[in-house]
Formats: sequence, structure tokens, C-alpha cells
Amino acid sequence: MKRSIIVAPWVTLLVLVMIAVPGHATAVLDFGTGVGLSGGSLTVVGTGPSQYFVGSDIPISSLLVKSTPTYPLATYPHGVSFAVTGNADGAGSLDFSTNAGSPFFTITGIVAGLTNPSGELLLSGTITSSALVLFSNSAIFEILGGFDVKAVDLLTAVGLPAATPFTFTGSIQGDSPQSTGPPYVIDSTDILNVSKVPEPASLFLLGSGLMALAGVAKRRLL
Repeated sequence: MKRSIIVAPWVTLLVLVMIAVPGHATAVLDFGTGVGLSGGSLTVVGTGPSQYFVGSDIPISSLLVKSTPTYPLATYPHGVSFAVTGNADGAGSLDFSTNAGSPFFTITGIVAGLTNPSGELLLSGTITSSALVLFSNSAIFEILGGFDVKAVDLLTAVGLPAATPFTFTGSIQGDSPQSTGPPYVIDSTDILNVSKVPEPASLFLLGSGLMALAGVAKRRLL
């Protein structure tokens, strides 16, 4: 039986205020497989409620940086693209697992001009949501979501503070060479990372709004 949740009007107003408050510097780091590149694998482990998915050595060859202090929208409206290399196939590597016990997500490699030339862990995070869409036994589409942190030198290069948290959403598409199901070879990946860093003015406005709403709620209770 479904249960209904009644939200007080002042709670709804609080959400609207939080959404409306401007002044967030939103940085975007978008990793992708690139054109004409494929490899790695996506496997399905188990069945039923305990089923999970594992991605290994999925090629990541590009990074689009947009709306950061070093690459502001005013100067770079379409962002700046960088090549990602570092592994045997000439690209970076995406690895992940949606196993409920330890759902992880990593990208390793070298971003030309931005990171350690010997290669490194570019990001490490936790998967909080996932969905798998099967197109018969020939193709697969995986959707991921979660949060992660980036390598310090990568964040420094784009002008962001160290350990700036990011949320990510990702789409991973693969095909089965013999149309027999998993493992699937990945031919398209898009990992979009977004970070919202509140500015002092925004924090002041939000705090003022919260105080006002608290006063309204208190009067309603009297």
C-alpha cells in the first residue's frame, strides 16, 4: 500500500528559495570515449535483486572543461577540449562496479597539459544509482549516477579548490560481437561531472531566506 506524504507549504517555499538563489559557479568536466574508439567490457554478474554490473578498461579519450575559473564561459562559451591518454590503447580508462557492497567508479589517465604526465587516478567516486537497458542480446545501455572527487592537479589546472566535490551522470553503450549477450564491448561513453560551489553572496541570501522561513513556521505554530 502506498503512503502519501503531505508537505507543509513553508517546506515547499524553502525548496523554491533554494532553487532560485543565484550565484553558484557551476563547473562542468565531461569525459567521453570519443569518436571511432571502442574497447573494454561490461559484464553482468548474478541474477535477480542481487545482480550488478562491472565495467573494465573502458576507453576515455576526451575531456571537455567548461565554466571554471581558468576557462570561464565568457571567454570559452563552448568549453575547452583536452585529449586523455595513458593506457595501452592510447586512451584513459574507466572502471566501475555497481555491487551494493562497494559501488565504485574511477577514471585513470593523463589529460594533456593538465595532469601528471606519468598517469594518475583522475577521479574516484561512489555510484548511488544505476539502471541497465538491454536491447535483446546484441546491445546494452547503462546509466550511472553518483558523486566523486578529482585529482588535485586537475582541479588546480582548471582553477578549482582541491577536493572540490562533483556529482556525475553517465551513459555507457555497448554491443555484443556475436549477439550472445555479455560481456559487451563499449563503443560510447559520456560521463558528465557537475560541481556547484556556493559563493559568499549566495550563502548570505540563502541563510537570510532560511531565517525568514523559520520565523514564518514559528508564527504558524503559535
